[in-house]
Amino acid sequence: MVWSAKHLIPEENSGKISFGVVALSPYAYRMEDGSRHGLLFETSELIIKDAGLSGDLHLLPIKRLLRNISNESIDCSLVAGTPKVKKTFRLIEAIGQEFMAGVFPRAGVSIKTYADLAGLIIAVPRGVMFDPLFDQDKSLKKFYAKGYDEAIKLLSLGRVDAVAGSLTTYEISAKADDIPNGDIFGRPLVFYKTPLWLGCSHNRPSAEKIDRLRSTVIKLRKNGTFNRVFR
Repeated sequence: MVWSAKHLIPEENSGKISFGVVALSPYAYRMEDGSRHGLLFETSELIIKDAGLSGDLHLLPIKRLLRNISNESIDCSLVAGTPKVKKTFRLIEAIGQEFMAGVFPRAGVSIKTYADLAGLIIAVPRGVMFDPLFDQDKSLKKFYAKGYDEAIKLLSLGRVDAVAGSLTTYEISAKADDIPNGDIFGRPLVFYKTPLWLGCSHNRPSAEKIDRLRSTVIKLRKNGTFNRVFR
């Protein structure tokens, strides 16, 4: 074998990067034919391509995604700026989209305070965690759905009284199914709002790649690309 200088260049200094995407519809999911889709999957693809990089996109459960960022087996991801995420990730640049978390009741059901959740059957997409009080509250009646789409279906069929998680995602999913928000959702109990960020591990990737990724996010945010994906 003939060796050249390029054989000595570590992957960190190549044009490759590793992205993790939370494996949960409509963020990222795999079809029966093996193709991958989703809001954050497609957004991640756009960022990598526009930054002139290449690499792998890994669909991961949220807990494994956090673990892989911590042990630096994954470079970056698109994440909500929650307190736990801020401890785990180095937040690079906001993409101009919001993550709004809380509980959406079924139309006709009133939720004004946290106490009003008592006695309601609440669908929660499996793996979704957004508030320590709600996440750990064993007094609430929770049904763990396979994803946001199933949670909305259960709500529309009247099998649950409310759905919890990303309120923005519920609105997007309902719109994709041609369900007017007013026909299915009541007034939400909002726990918090936070921007969606490009976040990376604390020591990877290289400063040069971080600069390219940051510049790309700013460009795609300003030219409306992210708005079109999330519309």
